[in-house]
Amino acid sequence: MLMICSLGVVACNDQKEASKVIEIQELMNFDDVQPDTLQQISDVKDMKIIEKPFKKAREFGEVDNEIAPQYKIKLNDDEYYLWIDNTVTATIANVNSRICFTLS
Repeated sequence: MLMICSLGVVACNDQKEASKVIEIQELMNFDDVQPDTLQQISDVKDMKIIEKPFKKAREFGEVDNEIAPQYKIKLNDDEYYLWIDNTVTATIANVNSRICFTLS
């Protein structure tokens, strides 16, 4: 009986993890999305690759409304704007708090 309950708990946890999705969409500006660009990432390995830099991001200021972000990312319960430049770094900003972070 204990073995069956344990398997049920593991199965529920696996389903919960499998239902988690990261959404990435191209933006035209802060408010308008580029049509037909939504990408949903549900592969656990790919999601970990995307989540890792977000966990290590360093705060450095607030959003400058003059430069529109290229992407919007929905990660867990948060949304971020993403700017990518030609270097090895990128910038993200939380949509709600407008605080900027650098990814490297």
